[in-house]
Amino acid sequence: MSGRRPAAWHAAFLAALEQTGSIPQAAAEAGITRQSVDYRLATDAEFAGQVRKMVEDYQRERWRGIGERIAAKVAAGTPISDAIRDCGGGWTTLAKRRQADPVLDQMLRDVVEIAQTARQEQRQERLETWAAPFLAALAAGSDLGDACTAAGVDRGRMYQERWSNPEFEARVRAALAGRGVTPDTRRMLMIRLAKGASLADALAATGLTREQLDEARAADAGLDDKLRQMLDRSPVVQSSRWRRGERDDAARNGHNAAERERRAQAADAKVRPVWRGILSQVREGVHIGDAAKRAGVTLHAVYGHAARDVRRQRALDAALMAGRDPDISHGTNHSYRVHKCRCPECKVAHDRQRGPRT
Repeated sequence: MSGRRPAAWHAAFLAALEQTGSIPQAAAEAGITRQSVDYRLATDAEFAGQVRKMVEDYQRERWRGIGERIAAKVAAGTPISDAIRDCGGGWTTLAKRRQADPVLDQMLRDVVEIAQTARQEQRQERLETWAAPFLAALAAGSDLGDACTAAGVDRGRMYQERWSNPEFEARVRAALAGRGVTPDTRRMLMIRLAKGASLADALAATGLTREQLDEARAADAGLDDKLRQMLDRSPVVQSSRWRRGERDDAARNGHNAAERERRAQAADAKVRPVWRGILSQVREGVHIGDAAKRAGVTLHAVYGHAARDVRRQRALDAALMAGRDPDISHGTNHSYRVHKCRCPECKVAHDRQRGPRT
């Protein structure tokens, strides 16, 4: 004990540390210098263990308290991002703390579930205000644009709801199917075929039956001719010619296009069930690579799934922006390479620095 202060400061320091969780603040309250504390930490393993445990206990209780306040705000209707900011938390720090504390992790999982349920309820309430007049106008013969105008809803909002809500999509298809082939269903059918879908898949997407299409083709020679041309150029048809042994350019290109589509659909089938979970984790501050690994898919599969649909790409970009670290400077190649940030701004800066791929 020679060269050390008496044990009295030891007890006063630990008492202050238990209340503050800060070594400099506890040293100041105990009336000693930081150097004295550092010396004791370096030479007394038992004292160092006590200090480490007190700091860890204080931080654990502090972050659990932040978690409880976040939960209370979210339960009161505050958006989760605003609740975290108001309670003094940060996405990145919170994500690291929850990994080390199962209690905090479960608390935040409950918070996310509450927030998602509240958003879903609000979304359903908004949907009910315009879905009924929209579907009624659609069944009465209006096209999609006129039905949106009659219901007072933006056309983009209607398409977003159809993409994300299978139940609403089924109701729209039922309303369209009851009308037979209309300009809207005809346009949707041609778009699907132009993208390489088979006739069966295109009919399923538009809600039409084969009988309805055959009746329309018999009554409209123009529709029949255009449909024949579309089917002749379809990658599905050309791929069938390739499989029969024909090796001209059209058959080869059709085969390649059909094979790319098959692989894309196979990749999408793996990512689709875990897509929302990945977005939720990314919004919470988890790195997109870690979120993909936890979901059991590759990062390339996640990026590819987003790139094949503009709405999915926007959803991923929004999640990356919401979950990025607020404590670093974004829009730089340094943040992309050193901090591993994958937000849209940092990716643009990285691409600009790297230049075009050769």
